[in-house]
Amino acid sequence: MKLLGLVPALALLLFFCRCASAAPFQATPLIDFSPDEKYLGAFLGLLYDNSNTLATSDPHGRDGLAFASRVQPLNSRGQPDARGRIVVVGIGQSVWTMDLCTRVTKSETTLPACTAASFIAHADPVDNPKVRIVDCASGGQVATLWVNNSFGNWSRCDGLLANEGVTPEQVQVILWHDVNDLGATVSLDPNTTCSTLMTFDGSTPDACSYIHHTAEVVRFGKTWFPHIQQMFLNSAGYNGYASGHEPFSYENGFAVKWLIKAQMDQIASGGTIKNLAAGDLSYAVAPWLAWGDYVWASGSTPRSDGLTWLPSDYLSDMIHPSQAGVLKSTHLMMNFYFTSPYTPWIK
Repeated sequence: MKLLGLVPALALLLFFCRCASAAPFQATPLIDFSPDEKYLGAFLGLLYDNSNTLATSDPHGRDGLAFASRVQPLNSRGQPDARGRIVVVGIGQSVWTMDLCTRVTKSETTLPACTAASFIAHADPVDNPKVRIVDCASGGQVATLWVNNSFGNWSRCDGLLANEGVTPEQVQVILWHDVNDLGATVSLDPNTTCSTLMTFDGSTPDACSYIHHTAEVVRFGKTWFPHIQQMFLNSAGYNGYASGHEPFSYENGFAVKWLIKAQMDQIASGGTIKNLAAGDLSYAVAPWLAWGDYVWASGSTPRSDGLTWLPSDYLSDMIHPSQAGVLKSTHLMMNFYFTSPYTPWIK
């Protein structure tokens, strides 16, 4: 009987051994897709339709240059003023606030000093002295909590702006990095078509729900910050070392791509909404949208630019970045924002 009793125990032990030794999630980063490569046999990669960069000759690129040219110092009332400020706000959740500056809890209305590895700490000494980057991201504040001010995130951001001596009327650029919600369970399948969805529930792929909710954030941001011109979208980073977070973080990149494409297609069509999940993204109700830096790499496998994400790049939860991980993100952001033709205002 004792020997028989060992059988289920051994089976359970073998199960956990398999789980522990399972290889972390691997996939091709969007920026490394070959022209004919498709995720799940259905979805093309690259950040834009046929490229990882948005050409300034592209219609959306020309729009981006026009919106970038409108970013200028504003006074506290939002009026052009050479002595004013260009305010950039980062919104999203915990990983983003750690990359931008340091962890900020939802109830805080003051910002601690940014960690030395963070983007703001690197950017402040070298950016345009008129630019003020403010970290309004906060732990646990996923996309569904930014769709309006019911959860107080936008009001909290106003408090952080006031603490920096600036106003919502001076905000002209949003840096966005977030996930749809915590505990994603439905991934893409080859037959998923987010652009045709109009209802969103527990059976909806997380990527499609992200498009829907982030589009709501985009539109609400336009109403909250009346002088907003641009919004740069950053997809989730690699989360293959933590159980249950992939392929959702990877597929978040496709969601960002499809959301930006939704605006591009709508503008190109003369205003006809092409993605029902996203809804109206015309410039009357939304800022100009584009990719920020793309951070996902397939764990320890180097992507084409050499980027890897190692266990040492994370805290013990294997989700939030260590300072080594923050520094990697900072280098990507510095390279993007200080070289992009769409962000001349930062230099």
